Amino acid sequence: MKVLVCFLLILVSSCKSPLEKSELTVINDRCTSCKTCVYSCQSDAITIINGVAVIDPAKCTQCGKCVEVCPTNAIY
Repeated sequence: MKVLVCFLLILVSSCKSPLEKSELTVINDRCTSCKTCVYSCQSDAITIINGVAVIDPAKCTQCGKCVEVCPTNAIY
């Protein structure tokens, strides 16, 4: 029983929670809503809302393609 409890504690402590995942950030003042990031995202994690790119952290795989293609460096 002790071994099982220890194993479960190790398993749980090694898992990352969604809050620990580093998220890409959009600088709203730089975003021109050109949609280049939207088209480059293979995970469909980016949408334009009120003229600004919004990244859904639940869908984002952190591939960085949006960062590479953003012409105004609004995503980091």
